[in-house]
Amino acid sequence: MGVASNRPVTVLQLVAALDVLGSTASVDPQRRPHGAGEDDALELTGALLAVAELEATARLNPAALEPQGLADLQRGWHAQTPTLELRRAVLVRRLQRTAYDISRYLDTAKTPGQPRADDRHIGLGPTAAAGYALAAANLLVAQHQADQGDYDSARQALDSAAELNAQAQTAAGLLRQRMDAGPT
Repeated sequence: MGVASNRPVTVLQLVAALDVLGSTASVDPQRRPHGAGEDDALELTGALLAVAELEATARLNPAALEPQGLADLQRGWHAQTPTLELRRAVLVRRLQRTAYDISRYLDTAKTPGQPRADDRHIGLGPTAAAGYALAAANLLVAQHQADQGDYDSARQALDSAAELNAQAQTAAGLLRQRMDAGPT
């Protein structure tokens, strides 16, 4: 699933875009006395992604059961990802990022020294969600490999997806059991 940008974005463009959107790109002046460089491109891209995702979330009203405007948002996304190959590659990376973000959520969900009433449940739901996201990414990879005729790689990706799904299913089942047992 190789993807090359036909319009590569420069570090200066990333910094300018973040500036225009009111988000400052923080590059450690000790580490980078002359400003952002190519080594900072992924971090700056992540910052720009966060700004765009936060804006989309706010505009879609996160409190609504069914987000209004999702079709419009997706129409804009599809206009920037015109091919199946490109969409699949972006979706795989998005699902992988989602699993990573969920794992980071687990790390920050508890404030040190501040016990929460639901501490015994906090890890299972997000653990299951991260597993399902990675399983979905592997399923997309498996389909791509099968489409390319690389059935050995497709089987490996399917095996990985099945294992991740089983782990996620177990975590979800344990969460249900603990919730059904009630407070201890």
